[in-house]
Amino acid sequence: MGNSVTVQAARAGRKMAVGTRHQAWGPRGSETRGLILDAAERRFAAQGFDGARLQDIAADVGRTAPAIAHFFSDKASLFREVVDRLADDFAAEARAVDPESGAVAGQVVAICRLWIGFMLRRPAMLGIVLREMAGGPERELGAPSWDRTSMPLALVLKAAEARGEIGPVVPDAVMRIAAGATLVFMIQLAPEPGPARDAAIERHLDDLAKAVGAILMA
Repeated sequence: MGNSVTVQAARAGRKMAVGTRHQAWGPRGSETRGLILDAAERRFAAQGFDGARLQDIAADVGRTAPAIAHFFSDKASLFREVVDRLADDFAAEARAVDPESGAVAGQVVAICRLWIGFMLRRPAMLGIVLREMAGGPERELGAPSWDRTSMPLALVLKAAEARGEIGPVVPDAVMRIAAGATLVFMIQLAPEPGPARDAAIERHLDDLAKAVGAILMA
């Protein structure tokens, strides 16, 4: 609870500071800030935190590096905002799955289906998570992307545990299977859309439903 409050307070402070800084840009400030976040999302995913340069991010949107300081105090704060936005956007989509109703296995598969679709549209999520899990500096920045993006799945499992439908060791086992297998699947998935890719996604979700069901029955 304490960590959650601390993270929320930090995010609120960052947003207040950002709001103050970009007032001087007028009505186009929000648009420019969004373009910077879009460019940073792509750069951080492709090059990692250390490899991405502010001057390159600025150049991607036709600005110079000092212009970014009007919206973000430094590269670390820009990275945190990128992770916040990715996590918030996915959480908004995942709210379509009600953690308080439905079979647990079905809820897990439904969230993984949404997660796959989100990562196909926003591949930066996969890139940032994988770089963090590989031991990059991203996790030390105070906004772990893995913890944030896996939260909707964790909420479903916690709700099921609170209802007494699953035991205390089940959430970790399901999380490892569902999230871990889906990340591996996404690494191997063909980038080109089409029937073959759609069929591969359905096979993965079917296998996932069976694996989660087996854990729940154990």
